[in-house]
Amino acid sequence: MRAAEIELLLPEVLRRTVLPGSPMAALVGVMEAMHAPAEEALRGFPSVLDPLGTPDRFVGMLATWVDLARLDETPAGHLDRARMRVLVSLAADLAHWRGTPGGLMWIVSVATGVAGLRLEQKGPFAVRVVVPAAAAAQADLVREIAAQEKPAHLVVEVVVDASVAATT
Repeated sequence: MRAAEIELLLPEVLRRTVLPGSPMAALVGVMEAMHAPAEEALRGFPSVLDPLGTPDRFVGMLATWVDLARLDETPAGHLDRARMRVLVSLAADLAHWRGTPGGLMWIVSVATGVAGLRLEQKGPFAVRVVVPAAAAAQADLVREIAAQEKPAHLVVEVVVDASVAATT
């Protein structure tokens, strides 16, 4: 807030005492200076809410807001910050497809960065996620994510297939 705007908020009796060089003018100047940091933070607030542009320290907070922080807190380890940013930006679409085979494969492929994943139907209540051999190190993360994202009635088996090539 500028000094002139602050003056307008003062009662008339005090507003008349804001003269150049007066103690009241100095007080209004201090008020203006004290508002500056908060106003600067508020001006930059929309950029904090953009998962692709926010500082790294806010990515986890945004992930919590859209219920994706759980993917970063698995025994298999933490997700890459860039992947978590993409997941948060896709949160609404991912939520729409949650509980479907396509949704499971989408979130696993975005979270791990592994291309060449394959989903095989093993029965009405069982599927197999096939991870390429080149991405075998990601198999535990795929298991953790699949366990969180699958519908309750579905059994998901994650296997590593040496015959499938991967690109990360």
